[in-house]
Amino acid sequence: MAVGIVKFFIPPKGWGFIIETSETGAQCECLVHYTDIQSDKPYKKLYKGQIVEFTKIYSSTGHRAIDVKPNIINGSTKRIG
Repeated sequence: MAVGIVKFFIPPKGWGFIIETSETGAQCECLVHYTDIQSDKPYKKLYKGQIVEFTKIYSSTGHRAIDVKPNIINGSTKRIG
């Protein structure tokens, strides 16, 4: 699984971008759709700066994040910035 930070997410439209971070310092932007967020809440959304784990695939529209899991630390959603 890859780790990244949410660049932005537009809840009314249900999509946004995650910036994948790697040990080499390389960055890759991945499109994320609300249907790919793993959550037990009925309204799925992500927050700018939130750390997430995901699987990266390549689709016809470019890099895409699937199986996105918000990183929960000590019962709260961890965010940067």
